[in-house]
Amino acid sequence: MPIYIDTSLKRIINAATNNDLSKRYRSCAEFLKALFDYLKKAKDWKTVDEIIFATDKTQNEYKIYQSKKGYILETKKKNGNWRKDNNHSGKLNDIINYLS
Repeated sequence: MPIYIDTSLKRIINAATNNDLSKRYRSCAEFLKALFDYLKKAKDWKTVDEIIFATDKTQNEYKIYQSKKGYILETKKKNGNWRKDNNHSGKLNDIINYLS
């Protein structure tokens, strides 16, 4: 799975596909509710030419790319300009966790 798939979605997928049937969702409705609740807060992620993009429900955009010193995070509010966000260590996992 891509690195930006967060633990909440991984838990939902693992529960839905668990080998132990007693640990799976009891119904399709329960599974769909878990997905629906997840999607209320989830970001829309995509990768284009090794740049990771994300958009949240308020249409804020995020761009992650690699530089010589580590990973860079840029943010853009609705109709604004891209701005660097330095509230992270420059490691990809830290940026993904920061955005989650």
